[in-house]
Amino acid sequence: MQDLGQSNLLTIEETAQLLKVSKDTVRRRIKAGEYEAEKIDGAYGEQWFLPKNQFDYAVETREVVSVNRAVSVAELQQGMQKAIADALTPIIAETTALKEQVSILESKIDKQEKALDNHFKLVDERLRTIADKEKQPKSFWVRLFK
Repeated sequence: MQDLGQSNLLTIEETAQLLKVSKDTVRRRIKAGEYEAEKIDGAYGEQWFLPKNQFDYAVETREVVSVNRAVSVAELQQGMQKAIADALTPIIAETTALKEQVSILESKIDKQEKALDNHFKLVDERLRTIADKEKQPKSFWVRLFK
């Protein structure tokens, strides 16, 4: 902090370091009214200063609160099973829907393959008919005038 004779005031930068947030976050919170702040003439013009005591509670809470909770293996196993089941439920539902779509598409492919087979059989039959007609002997008059 700059030495302005106000040891209970923090700059935006000092506040950001204390709270482990960015300077922009401190500025937004000042603007939103979450923090008390006042502009004071500093070495480079007006500068925001925040009363230090408004952050004492947050620092105390951070240092005082300690949470330790022992979890049994059975509780951990149940929690993991629930988490896995919750994660798998939408995947199973989507997989089922995809299987149905695949089944529909496979039946469409089968129909298309049958239609193609019928088409090829018809083409082969027509080609044989044409070939058979060309092999038949032509009448005298057809050969004469052709």
